Amino acid sequence: ELTPKLVAKCLLLGNFLEIRGESLMCVECDSTKDPTCLENPGPPVNCPKDAMACITTKMYVPNLQDDSDANTNDQAGQLVSLTRNCTKEVIEESCQVDTSMKRAFIKCAEYCTGTGCNSSPSTRQIRISLSILLLLLLL
Repeated sequence: ELTPKLVAKCLLLGNFLEIRGESLMCVECDSTKDPTCLENPGPPVNCPKDAMACITTKMYVPNLQDDSDANTNDQAGQLVSLTRNCTKEVIEESCQVDTSMKRAFIKCAEYCTGTGCNSSPSTRQIRISLSILLLLLLL
């Protein structure tokens, strides 16, 4: 018999298990082309078979050298762009100065390996809240 407790158990189990098909699934978007990438990036998509992880890359305006300089630049530390993608290589998570554009930016990369793990923090929070709610229903 299909009871509410059984349905809650199935949903909870499905929420914690990573059901993985042929390839990893990551969110892919670029905030410079689609501003919704920042907070509501959409669902994950299948990555190429050789993808090793999901990556979230953030670009920031660099902070200046001292406090007197920082007082003259209101943009110091401001997020310039955010991209979410599949990646074939995983290197150490870090922030580095990127000078590939006309001016320098701070580029920070974060890697993860779970399906949809590079979604927005609010999406992950909803998933955690749903898990807690389902767990409470089981008690």
